[in-house]
Amino acid sequence: MTKKKDSLTTKEALTLLEKEGYKISLTTVIAWTKINKLGHKMGGRWYLNKIKFLQFIAGKEKTKKEVATI
Repeated sequence: MTKKKDSLTTKEALTLLEKEGYKISLTTVIAWTKINKLGHKMGGRWYLNKIKFLQFIAGKEKTKKEVATI
């Protein structure tokens, strides 16, 4: 099965997060995907909706900055 161009694999999502300074595991990416309904499972693999994922991370960045100012 091929992935859609508007989706990310969990490994691609993890790479993006690492570039942003997050220190998390692939297991955490999968958990976030399930809990926050950021994607779907197909053929035994998780695929994230790229837009939903980027919006989710933008919200996490905002929260991280707010906490830093307290």
